[in-house]
Amino acid sequence: MKKYRIGRHPDNDIVLDFPQVSGTHAELTVLGNFSLLIEDLGSANGTFVNQLQVKRCVLKPGDEVKIANIRLDLSPYFRLPASEQPDASNPNDYTKAFAQLEEVYLHYEKMKRAISRRGKWKKTILRAGLSLIPFVGSAIAIIVCESISEEEKLKALDVEFRASYVCPKCKTFLGYSPFQVLAARKSCMHCNAVWVK
Repeated sequence: MKKYRIGRHPDNDIVLDFPQVSGTHAELTVLGNFSLLIEDLGSANGTFVNQLQVKRCVLKPGDEVKIANIRLDLSPYFRLPASEQPDASNPNDYTKAFAQLEEVYLHYEKMKRAISRRGKWKKTILRAGLSLIPFVGSAIAIIVCESISEEEKLKALDVEFRASYVCPKCKTFLGYSPFQVLAARKSCMHCNAVWVK
């Protein structure tokens, strides 16, 4: 997992040259495409997420982060995948992109159980393998990370799932409904994108 040190000293990865920022203030860990972990390293003036002081916190896109009173733009550290494109012959046909959501849902359920069972995750990881679907790689990276707690892993996994289990066209989160339930609908009730022909 990629880590970035944040602080006033020039040897940090993210340098904030302000007197209220500690020499080495915080550390940022990239957990997945849509989740980061920020940890205050005993700074004098604190680390804040959405106006609350935190010691450690799983971040998602849109969270406001301040180091002391300096606002930090972390958007470049999220690895947001490119948006899905419809079938060129039918601009409302998202059947190929929708089909990939089955793997997203199955891996979410598998990884959630593996995190909760502790210790048994290695077998799950070996069976999971690697995939081109961004969520699967993020889920594996989250579960392997030994520096975060079970609760933080579950929160990061949920952030990744909520950002990945979306309609390929309108990006509306599809809830926690199993893939087969969504496939039976055949289209998005928000934007009418065709999911299944």
